[in-house]
Amino acid sequence: MNEPNLGHVYAQNQWHQPVFIVGNNEFWSSLRDAIDKILDTEKAATIQVCTSDGESYSLHAIREDSAYFDESQGDSNQFWGSQAWAELKLPYTDKECHIGDNIDPATFYQKWVS
Repeated sequence: MNEPNLGHVYAQNQWHQPVFIVGNNEFWSSLRDAIDKILDTEKAATIQVCTSDGESYSLHAIREDSAYFDESQGDSNQFWGSQAWAELKLPYTDKECHIGDNIDPATFYQKWVS
């Protein structure tokens, strides 16, 4: 029986929050292969993943090399330069998007490191 490609990616709710990625061996192997592909030859790679409730999704990994640090911008949120990065939505989520009282990724992580 094939091991499912099982993975959860928990985004930041707001700035300075940690990101958690939880996955089985198949997930990490697939993600490693995608990263190797991006570093070696491609600009992007996609893997198919499923969550623990059986729903599947595509995880897209994209390499964007156009960033540079622009000290002239001071404390501005735009101090990392390039048009591509300026157009990207910041990766934060709203609390209202979370439904139910399932264990949060920080609690899950602490369970394994304590």
